[in-house]
Amino acid sequence: MKIAVVDDSREYLEILEREILSLNVLGKKDNIRKYDNAESFYEEWKQGKQFDLCILDIEMPGYNGIELGKEIHEHSKDTVVIFVTSHTKFALEAYDIHAYHYILKNRLSDKLPRILREVLEKLGEQKKEYYVLRGKEYTERLLLDDIYYINKVKKHAIFYTSIISFK
Repeated sequence: MKIAVVDDSREYLEILEREILSLNVLGKKDNIRKYDNAESFYEEWKQGKQFDLCILDIEMPGYNGIELGKEIHEHSKDTVVIFVTSHTKFALEAYDIHAYHYILKNRLSDKLPRILREVLEKLGEQKKEYYVLRGKEYTERLLLDDIYYINKVKKHAIFYTSIISFK
């Protein structure tokens, strides 16, 4: 599983990483990628870096976690998003974009382990195979089960899926 943790506080980046590693289910430390600002995460993600789980702080300078969560949800519906924040005022917005959970930072140690176990179980059940399409302007993961057929037209392949067709 690939996990991104985005928080402008280095202290919370370390706390979140420790909590994730304490579950002893991931194995390698390099399954966790930490970002101390939303922009660096966003740039890598737009370049095709894929994550199964994104743990996002909400209040950050520049691009905030809610905006980032909206982008992730629009382009990668299979990615699980968990928000961590010090404030309750963003809870409704977080659920509007289908966040898996919303955790207050002062409750991390008692909430995060249970929620991470739930997510790991959910993602384990969803172990599905994807075909990744990379174009000049986009990167898209197509679930192999959703691909009906592929048609070759000159130098292009057209993927027909249950949702949309891609060239």
